Amino acid sequence: MALTSQTNAQPEAIQRLDDAVVHRIAAGEVVQRPASALKEMLENSLDAGARHVTVVLKEGGVKYMQIQDDGCGVRLEDMPILCHRHTTSKLRAYEDLDTISTLGFRGEALASISFVSHVTVTTMTASMQHGYRVRYSDGEMLPPGPKPAAAVPGTSIIVEDMFYNMLPRKRAFRPGPEEHNLCLDVLQKYAIYKAGTTGFTLKRQGEARSDLHTLPTASRLDVIRGLFGPDLAASLLPLQLTGGSGDVSAAVPLDGPLGFKAEGFVSNLTHIGRRSTLILFINGRPVDQGQLKRALEAVYVAQNPKANKPWVFLDLQLPPRHVEVNVHPTKKEVGFLHQQEVIDAVCGAVEGVLRASMNSRSFAVNKPSLLAAPPAPAAVGSAEEAAAGDDEPQEHDADAAARPASARAGSAAAGAAASQLRPSSSGKRQGAADTTQQTQQQTQPYYQPQKLVRTDHRSQTIDGFLVSQASAAAVASASAAPRRRSSAAAGRSSSGGVAAGEEGDGAVLLSNASLHLQAACAEEEAAAAEWQQQQGQWQLVNKAENFPAPVRVGHLVAR
Repeated sequence: MALTSQTNAQPEAIQRLDDAVVHRIAAGEVVQRPASALKEMLENSLDAGARHVTVVLKEGGVKYMQIQDDGCGVRLEDMPILCHRHTTSKLRAYEDLDTISTLGFRGEALASISFVSHVTVTTMTASMQHGYRVRYSDGEMLPPGPKPAAAVPGTSIIVEDMFYNMLPRKRAFRPGPEEHNLCLDVLQKYAIYKAGTTGFTLKRQGEARSDLHTLPTASRLDVIRGLFGPDLAASLLPLQLTGGSGDVSAAVPLDGPLGFKAEGFVSNLTHIGRRSTLILFINGRPVDQGQLKRALEAVYVAQNPKANKPWVFLDLQLPPRHVEVNVHPTKKEVGFLHQQEVIDAVCGAVEGVLRASMNSRSFAVNKPSLLAAPPAPAAVGSAEEAAAGDDEPQEHDADAAARPASARAGSAAAGAAASQLRPSSSGKRQGAADTTQQTQQQTQPYYQPQKLVRTDHRSQTIDGFLVSQASAAAVASASAAPRRRSSAAAGRSSSGGVAAGEEGDGAVLLSNASLHLQAACAEEEAAAAEWQQQQGQWQLVNKAENFPAPVRVGHLVAR
C-alpha cells in the first residue's frame, strides 16, 4: 500500500521564489557570522584606499558593528543602489576576473548584510562640502533618502541587530567572547599583511582601551611584535623566495611559464606553539591552504622530530591569470596553476632557512657582576703565618722545648688567648694585613659578602664583637688555669727547676686573667651606670607626669 501511494503521488509544481526569499538565502550563505561580515566590509575599505580603519563592536558584532575608514567614499549618485545585489565598481565584464586586482568583485556583500540586519551608511568624498547619511533594509534605501550629516572624508558603516530575522542562527551565537575573538583574528591577519600602508584599530563599544591598534608606518615585524608578543617576534626568521621566471604581472598569459614571489616570516625550531599557524595571502587575499600547511609541518618534523608547532606568515604573489578567485562563496579559498610546484618550492626555501639558522644560535646571558671574587684563603693565610713567624721571639721556642707536654699545652692555650690582645705582636700583623688589603683593593673591585655578619649590639660594629669574644676566651682560659696549676704541681717532685718554670707560667696566667676580669668588671660597671642614668631620666618623666616611680626587681622594672 505504501509503494502504491508513493507511485501514484503527483509531483509538486515548480514556482519562482520571491526575491526577498532568494536574497535572504543568498545572504545566509555569504554572511555566516559577524566575522564574515567584517571581512567583506574591511575589503571594501581597503579597495577604497583607506590608510586607517577603525572597528567598534558590541557583543562580538551581533548587536552593533561599526567600520570607519578614510578612503575615497561613495558618490551621492550611487547611494540609491549601494545595497543592491551585484552592483559594483570593480568589474565590468566576466573577462575582467582574469586580471582582477581588487579584493571584492561580486557586489553582494552590502546587499547580503542589509538583508539580515539594519545598515546605516555615512559617507563623504573629497569633493563634497559635507557628508550624507542613508539607512538601508532588505537592499533598499529607506526614506527620506540621503540626509546631510557632519562627516569626514571616508565611509562609516553601522550594522545593528545582525540576524534579527533569522532567529535560529542568532540564537546559535553564544554571548561570550568567541565572536569578538574571531573578528580580532580577521583584523590581525590584515594588519600584518597591510603593515606599512594601513593602520587598524579595534575597540569594544563604550571602552576607551583598544584591543588592537597598529600604525600605518609600522613595519611588518613591529606589527607582529605588537600583536603576538616579543617572544614570537624574536623567534621569527625572514623568508624571501622567487620561483620560476619571477614575473607576476598581469601580462603573463594563462599558458605562460611558472613565476611567483614569496616573502614572509617563519618561526625557528625553538619556538613554542600550541598549534600550527599559517597566515597565507595569495595576491592580497587571506586564504586557507591545507595542503601547504601540512607540507610545512612535515618540514619542521623532518628537521626536529620534537619540534613545536610552526608559525608561518607568507605573502605569495602569482600572475593574476593563474589564480581563480571565484571558487568559494566567502572567498576563503582560491585555485591556482602549478600548485604542487609552488608548494615544493616554498617548503624547500623554508627548509633552507631552518638549516641556516641551526649553524648559529643566540642565547640570552646575564651580564657579569661587577663584584670580584673573594681573595683566596690560602694566600691570606700564608701571609698571616709569615708575619706571625717573623715577630715571634726565638727564646719562647727554646723554653717551650724544655717544658713537659701538659705545661706546653697550657702555655699554648694561654698564649692563644693573650695573643689576641697583645699589642706588640698584633701591630705588625695588622700592618701586613692592611698592606695586603690595600693591594687587593687596588687590583680588584670591592667584594660584597652575600651572608649575614653578627655584630655587637652596643657598639654596632664588628670590632666590639671581636673584643668581647676575645674577653670571653681570656676568661675561659683564666678559669682553666687552676686545673693546669694542679696538674703542674703534681710534676714538681720529679724536677725542681721545671716546677719553678711552671710557677712562673702560672703567675703569668693569673696576671693575664686578672686583667681580663678587670676589663669585664669595667664593662659591667659601665652598663650599670648607663642603666641608672636611664632610670633617673625615667623617674624625672614619671614625676612630671605624676606617675608612680618604678621599682627595680632584679633585671625587671615593675610599677
